[in-house]
Amino acid sequence: MTSLAASRRNILLLATAQAMYSMCAITVFATASLAGLLLAPKPSMATLPITTFVAGSALATVPVSLAMQRWGRQPVFMLGAIMSFVGAGISTYA
Repeated sequence: MTSLAASRRNILLLATAQAMYSMCAITVFATASLAGLLLAPKPSMATLPITTFVAGSALATVPVSLAMQRWGRQPVFMLGAIMSFVGAGISTYA
């Protein structure tokens, strides 16, 4: 595979992954606020899960990028995946 062909393939894969992530995020935002409205003790707290998601992403960006610079992408992504599984397990238990 030539360098140009590899670059085009990578661009297509990254664009597809970004589109899939965007669809997922939009779905989560739409359903989380509806679920929050049903579960929250006050309607004003319905979007609290979405707010914590966005705030957590914003606060984690710089530390995670520094960790990737220090230890590499794969170990940091693996740590993130493990933390996601633990969080999902705690959510399921709750």
